[in-house]
Amino acid sequence: MVVKTTAEAWEAANKMLPTDYQKDEESSQRAGYPIYRSTAADHYNFYICDLNDRLEVNMNGESVNIWIQPEPEGMEVKVFLKDGHMVKYSKPEQPTVNFVNNGHIKFYNISVYGGKFTTSYRIEDIEKISIGE
Repeated sequence: MVVKTTAEAWEAANKMLPTDYQKDEESSQRAGYPIYRSTAADHYNFYICDLNDRLEVNMNGESVNIWIQPEPEGMEVKVFLKDGHMVKYSKPEQPTVNFVNNGHIKFYNISVYGGKFTTSYRIEDIEKISIGE
């Protein structure tokens, strides 16, 4: 299971565990990371390990990992053309740029208004390319 935030991970873990839980200081100290154990006597083997990039939910020997993968920060690409125009693209992940032998630069998977596409410019038409500035 993959979620975007720590809060979403804990929300998912709460749905999996049928009881309340609290931090088990002794187990946490031994493990080197926080462990939250069920407070119900008949569910002692139900616990959550907080491993920073994921929560591991353990239920009587069965484990489920809830991975936390935040949305990447926006990246902006600006292409300054020699004719004075500037073209700006916004993309959630780092842009992929490929220098092509036929004198063009290609930008792959550029996102504009929710759509993704590939575009290219002739090298001699480009004054400067700015990524993330």
